[in-house]
Amino acid sequence: MPTFGEKSMYSLEGEEANHLKSLNERFIRWQEKQIALLTFSINLLFTISIASVGLIINNFDKPIFKEKYAWGYLLPQTVAFIITISSIFGIVALFCRLFDFRLTKTIIRKRILLFKVENKIKYENCEELNQKKLNDKIKSLNCFTKYLGKGTWCFFILQTVTFVIALILLIYKI
Repeated sequence: MPTFGEKSMYSLEGEEANHLKSLNERFIRWQEKQIALLTFSINLLFTISIASVGLIINNFDKPIFKEKYAWGYLLPQTVAFIITISSIFGIVALFCRLFDFRLTKTIIRKRILLFKVENKIKYENCEELNQKKLNDKIKSLNCFTKYLGKGTWCFFILQTVTFVIALILLIYKI
């Protein structure tokens, strides 16, 4: 890859070095959060799915579910359907959150590049960048993360509400 800029990042001193170090640390933190969130979310979805399906399968033929209906359908089918809808909301929320983290990490990387361009520090990239391009890219990425953050909360609330409805229905009818 071609290298642009005049200063080496290793020759920085004082405030410039501290600021670049701070930006790099933020990038690493966001990257770690992205990986941790993905792992946690996958485990959570598997746990909820396995527990719900296990409850329904283990008790489907028992008197606890016999001749119990909700909205004209058998109770186990209704609850399983609602939990499936809840899981779908959860998966959509998960993807919104993951893309939000990914874009936030990219914003931090772009800010590092912007700092290097502004201070004429050497950087590697496939093209020479300027402040306007980087500021525009950061602005558009910030816009996307704003909507992804709102979408994450919306789908998380929908997931929670539908799961609670399934639990209340199950407890009420049993």
